[in-house]
Amino acid sequence: MRSQFVQIGIVGLVALSLIACSDDKRELLAPQAPSKLIIFNPPPRLQNPDDFLDIAAGDYHTCARKRNGNVYCWGVEGGPVDSVPKLMWQGATQIDAGSSHTCGLNSAGAAYCWGGGNQGQLGLGNGQYTTYNTPWPVAGPGWNGTPLVYTSIGAGGYSTCGTASTGVFCWGQLGNTLNPSVGVASPTLITNAGGTSYSGFTSLAVGVDHACGYINWAEVADCWGGDNFGQAGVDPTTAIFYPGTSIVMFTMPNQLGNAVARVSAGSDFTCADMTGGGVECFGYNLYGQLGNGNSGSGTNTFIPQTVSGSGQFHGVSAGVVHACALDQNGAAFCWGNGLSGQLGNGASVASSSTPLAVTGGHTYRAIAAGRLHTCAIGTDNHIYCWGQNNSRQLGTWIFDANGHVVTNGFSPNPVQAQDPK
Repeated sequence: MRSQFVQIGIVGLVALSLIACSDDKRELLAPQAPSKLIIFNPPPRLQNPDDFLDIAAGDYHTCARKRNGNVYCWGVEGGPVDSVPKLMWQGATQIDAGSSHTCGLNSAGAAYCWGGGNQGQLGLGNGQYTTYNTPWPVAGPGWNGTPLVYTSIGAGGYSTCGTASTGVFCWGQLGNTLNPSVGVASPTLITNAGGTSYSGFTSLAVGVDHACGYINWAEVADCWGGDNFGQAGVDPTTAIFYPGTSIVMFTMPNQLGNAVARVSAGSDFTCADMTGGGVECFGYNLYGQLGNGNSGSGTNTFIPQTVSGSGQFHGVSAGVVHACALDQNGAAFCWGNGLSGQLGNGASVASSSTPLAVTGGHTYRAIAAGRLHTCAIGTDNHIYCWGQNNSRQLGTWIFDANGHVVTNGFSPNPVQAQDPK
């Protein structure tokens, strides 16, 4: 089919306005850009300020960021239930979610966090292990340090890490490399055995007890932290550990090589998009979350495993016991544990070691796997979620055929701005 060139000008703006007015759906989502404004094949979308760009899923909450910097969250993150999306922050350039908290950066590189802070993951300062239900600026290192300027941020579990000009700083459990069971409430510089840090990471992926840093120009991802299931991708027989611990030292190389496009750290496993196409995962595999056709605790490995049929997969997101990715057409696939419907294939699945297609026929731009739920940004700019909904982390109520509220959704449901109950 031939693409038709249409000049974007007053006509384009009128078309956008008309479609915006005609979108009578109740979802908290902007209308898609006019499909007739085609310039290239495939057509680029207009840079609509209401486009959703980022999505992050925690244990019982989900957050999404629009192009205009507005961040909306729903579910529970350390406070009361928000059954529909709530505007939490404005001016964000990045966001990420941990188990019960969310953090982000603004255009000045200042870090803000909110939600559960029981392990210091909000970075409010030494001794401040409290919960904040509104964004709060992250403190500087130590008691009275000046807040840092960050270029990237990552959140996972009860930890947060950010890249500053002087290195990688973590707060929460990963801020304490010698005893992660006791979190640190202010940013702490992470170093290797020689006391050396590294400031060249362009992005960070934080899991429950491990983290990875990605360098885009080198196309490599190095990890550190817990490796008891191989989730740091390091051979335990050759790993260098922090003294007196089983914690892999800062930025140990793995076997992904120098062909990594991006990385995602889950609970006890890690997945990465590869520059040549496809997804590779390593770590815990009891439920088949490595996606390689095998499952069971005996198949845990630090050696990267190619996800079955993933030659065109990208955008992988590693959750707690499952992972999801998109194919070249924007269709979503998930694998691992799906008892609560987080695989989105329309049924409860105890374990799938190969990717299952998500039902509903939607196509997506981005996807995020949480604890027992998944959410994704559709190419229509609507957000769809599936899986566990006991804390309204799906952003709507789920009803059965008799109109009764149920706690799990086994196929994608649109996030809604108004409570439909």
